[in-house]
Amino acid sequence: MWSLAFFIQGVAFACLGLAWTSSLQEFVPPDLLGRVSSIDMLVSSGLLPIGYGLAGIAADHLGAAPVFLLGGAIAAAIIALGLLHPAIRAVD
Repeated sequence: MWSLAFFIQGVAFACLGLAWTSSLQEFVPPDLLGRVSSIDMLVSSGLLPIGYGLAGIAADHLGAAPVFLLGGAIAAAIIALGLLHPAIRAVD
């Protein structure tokens, strides 16, 4: 059961990562792509430890299983909200 969940998570993460990278390369001018990619990675990497810390605190208070379920639900909701915007759906 857990291996299937991790497989689905990995596939989803890879697909979203490819879509994000392709979007950056398509919509950011070539002369700015290096800077935009650097800022993207810096912010993503910088926020990761904060997320881990908050997840640890939440797991201490709520337990691990509810934190995983809540995190997955929040991530799915954010992605669904993003897909509701017409400009995002128009991207090829």
